[in-house]
Amino acid sequence: AYNDVDTMQTALNAALDLAPEATITTSQAATTERAPGSVTAQWAPWGWRWDASELPLQVVYNPSDAPAGFTGADAAGALATWSNVPGSSFAFAYSGETSLTTSMDVTGPDGVNVIAWKHIDCNPGCVLGVTTKSFTSHEADIVLNTNPKANLGTGANGTVDTTSVLVHEAGHLLGLEHSCPIFGPCSDAEIEAVMFYAYGGALRQPGPDDIDGLTLLYPALPGSGVIGDALPALTVSLESGWNLVTMPTGQVAPLVNGLSCVDAVYSLGGAGWATWIRGLPAPLQTLTTTEPGSAVWVYSSAACAASIQP
Repeated sequence: AYNDVDTMQTALNAALDLAPEATITTSQAATTERAPGSVTAQWAPWGWRWDASELPLQVVYNPSDAPAGFTGADAAGALATWSNVPGSSFAFAYSGETSLTTSMDVTGPDGVNVIAWKHIDCNPGCVLGVTTKSFTSHEADIVLNTNPKANLGTGANGTVDTTSVLVHEAGHLLGLEHSCPIFGPCSDAEIEAVMFYAYGGALRQPGPDDIDGLTLLYPALPGSGVIGDALPALTVSLESGWNLVTMPTGQVAPLVNGLSCVDAVYSLGGAGWATWIRGLPAPLQTLTTTEPGSAVWVYSSAACAASIQP
């Protein structure tokens, strides 16, 4: 078994192996290590959200080098687990097989969302799959590892269940981060989520933590089944001290106005830290909006909870 440091290094090494010239962030794919621990936290966003006009999201599958027994129908089934979830307007649309490969293997983004197979070195452990996204084109691809050491298969005879891995990677593709950080600690609900960072056996259906994230990123309006401007009320519970909170929209005001215990909000972006501090004059507040679905640090003077209308 690998420790958490090895798990992080495995993900970073795999990313560098796939894209030596890329800028790598410390948020990568599922590995074969599971971390114990317990803490109250929540699903997390990936900073990526598809527009309503892009749904259902078209995805194609390249079967080249796939393990025996894993088919396009299996890929379609993995995508379908995220579609038609009650309370969410999100849906994938499986668009068949292709000879296209992922954009990291060509000159640049091609605008097609591709699932493909590629050899990824195991160093020190094995990454099972990686989801990549383009910041210049609204596109994301999934790479599954053909390395025999990764042992991807149908889940039979001791092999890793590829469908479970693909369900996890599809969660990244739609915009979800891992359910808790690699270094934890992690609650039972987070460990049991599809979006937990480590493979712990076959798990083909999103759990409550995963569905919470999906429905917040892609809420369904009553009777419409599509994304609209109005979001459902969200219950936010804070503990005294620091809390990591996911913002359903880009507006900070509903959070700080609805929770009087909030003393400060911090967000890290490309320009550095931006802050909202209670009592500070408006011209000095540098944080009033964030990216929808982004995570911010909230300092609370006491434990409190409220239903917030975004």
